[in-house]
Amino acid sequence: MNRFTQKVLSGGIAAGLSVAVVASANAQARSGAWTLNAPEGEWHMTGRDYGLQRYSPLKQISTSNVAELRPVWSFSTGTLRGHEGNALVVGKTLYIHTSFPNIVYALDLSKAGAPQIWKHVPNQSPDAIPIACCDLVNRGLAYHPSGKLYIQLLQGELLALDAKSGKELWKAKHPAKSGAGTEAIGYKQGATMTNAPIVIKDIVIAGISGGEFGVRGRVTAYNANDGKHMWTAYSTGPDNEVMIKGDANTHYASHKGKDLGVSTW
Repeated sequence: MNRFTQKVLSGGIAAGLSVAVVASANAQARSGAWTLNAPEGEWHMTGRDYGLQRYSPLKQISTSNVAELRPVWSFSTGTLRGHEGNALVVGKTLYIHTSFPNIVYALDLSKAGAPQIWKHVPNQSPDAIPIACCDLVNRGLAYHPSGKLYIQLLQGELLALDAKSGKELWKAKHPAKSGAGTEAIGYKQGATMTNAPIVIKDIVIAGISGGEFGVRGRVTAYNANDGKHMWTAYSTGPDNEVMIKGDANTHYASHKGKDLGVSTW
């Protein structure tokens, strides 16, 4: 990793919807391969780790020098709605996502000014816009060590991209229920997708929004390589659909009982 990349310490999306990068005089070397926690100086998932601690082990910025930070470059995302979720840093590349239409950018941190490597604009229906309850935000990307990026689209689809080229690899609709060949559910049924997916080994887990429209809450697992549906678990319903095992909540007698999700609001 060259010196410019090592200098990149943090990024933020401000009201002007640009990504600001600050620099420090010290350099930090990258070490190790993709693991549960990304190498120092990298950020492979929302929150950086499964604990969502949002903590960087880098020590170049401290209380003694934070006042000396200055902007190095900025980048406009081109969208004017709310921006949520952190960018990802994998190797020498910074990945940025936007609000609707959920554009994904790759920027080269090895070069001055971090020029754009690629830009992917998903093909989405504007009819999904009025279905979103709380602005048109997107809460983040996910990365798989095979070189894939994942983003949930507002209209109710999980999209996989090639991290090097930005090319679409596959797109999966959210199933209405478990089982092969089930009907998909999307914005036409009041369901949208705004949260960040999570990668666990070769599984991508994605949630759904739309409870205010009567949509039944659920999380779904997809095969990270081809997007095939693996399972769906619900927030309400009988134990077999909520996917609660018989030994769940054994430490709390008041929370123990069969099919408690049936009477849950």
